[in-house]
Amino acid sequence: MFQFIVGLTEEERKTCDATIDKPKGGSQKVRRARILLDVDVDGTSQTDRLIADADRSRTQTVGNVRRRCLLEGFQQALKGKQRIRLPCRISSTATRRRS
Repeated sequence: MFQFIVGLTEEERKTCDATIDKPKGGSQKVRRARILLDVDVDGTSQTDRLIADADRSRTQTVGNVRRRCLLEGFQQALKGKQRIRLPCRISSTATRRRS
């Protein structure tokens, strides 16, 4: 299996530290920030299994964050995949009840 090697800049490390210190955006964002700091080449650079055990996540999650950081960029890896929200469908019976 191909291993994605992540190297963070000093600014990206500071962003991860700030996200962990003052969490904004939910627990998933904090978890991704911890994973990014752990997979950094200049940092501890542990195996995916050790990182997953430390962060109580799956090895696949660690691999996905690594891959997303390299292929889609740091911000996308930190924020996560944006979901597409479909507009609500109102049935004809629901509109009749309102009237």
